Amino acid sequence: MMNDQNQPSQPIPSKPQAKPWWQSKTIGFNSLVLVATAITAAVPALQQSMTAENYAVLVNAVALGNAILRLYTNKPIDNIGTKVTTANDSAVDGSEGGE
Repeated sequence: MMNDQNQPSQPIPSKPQAKPWWQSKTIGFNSLVLVATAITAAVPALQQSMTAENYAVLVNAVALGNAILRLYTNKPIDNIGTKVTTANDSAVDGSEGGE
């Protein structure tokens, strides 16, 4: 199909299919980090082994894990009743679905 300037028109990119929050690997990873943090805070023996060096290694591991998971992110999370911003659209109504 040609537009007014006799140039081929570009296809309109489709919106990525949203997924439920429980299918997010990033949310799962961060939930495990939260549970590990709570266990460490509740167990005095673990608190004693948490040196500054260990803490720095763990913080960097979490940051690296999140960065790696971000590389594989290709779908927005379906936030029912909220707006989900995507690269293809300024805002997508999260209540419109997703499987």
